[in-house]
Amino acid sequence: MISHWDRLPVEIQCYIVDLKYKQERLDVLTAPQKRLCEEMRLYHYLKEKWSIGHLRCEPHHCRLCMAFHARVYGHYRDCRVMLGYSLKQVASNVTVAKCDMLREDVLFLF
Repeated sequence: MISHWDRLPVEIQCYIVDLKYKQERLDVLTAPQKRLCEEMRLYHYLKEKWSIGHLRCEPHHCRLCMAFHARVYGHYRDCRVMLGYSLKQVASNVTVAKCDMLREDVLFLF
């Protein structure tokens, strides 16, 4: 049984295979850019969610694996609190950490 692909002329088959190859190359080249854009959007979302100070990503040297890892800190006045090891982890911790930080600040005033 002859498939639809086999019924196409050779020129069209070559053209389709060439387009497929070009699309795969484009996907490989744009993947890091997409990942960077997603991280930038997440960072700005977290910055707005924290809103009481600034966020800072700092490298931390791990003694177990002898590599550097990122730590994300939220700053408020003279205090800083570690929010997590990645922006995705910070997204789940930022609300709780912000409430705790503000609660401690209110208790400190009394």
